Amino acid sequence: MSTEIQRRLDAAWQLAASSPGYYLVICQGKSCAWITEIIAQNRQFLPDALIMLSAFMPQQNENKKLAESVANSDYAILDLYQYADNSWVLANVDMRKKLARKYFKVDYRQRKLHVGTNYYGQQSRILKEIYGFLSSVGM
Repeated sequence: MSTEIQRRLDAAWQLAASSPGYYLVICQGKSCAWITEIIAQNRQFLPDALIMLSAFMPQQNENKKLAESVANSDYAILDLYQYADNSWVLANVDMRKKLARKYFKVDYRQRKLHVGTNYYGQQSRILKEIYGFLSSVGM
């Protein structure tokens, strides 16, 4: 699966490189762990910011690797999750936050979304969080 994501990132990077501006990557669920690993291994693809939506892996050791790669990253990260997310997400948000503090990652922000199951409310709140985060880190 990570090779498919690598190919997609390469194609997206080539397309984005033809335009000026910031490079923003948005991921959700398990793909966040794969993407952070690919970015750490392939230093030519370095986004300006990564937006993670309900990031998790279904193994504890993989969640620890995700938290460490987030804490050691060289780009801004917004970590969004919902109050009613799956158990893997909720069990590991504190670990990512603690490691980001431990490694002095100042451009890391974690937010819990308190919106119910209303899709349009979620979309609006997520966009506001992303806009606020990007503004705060100077983008």
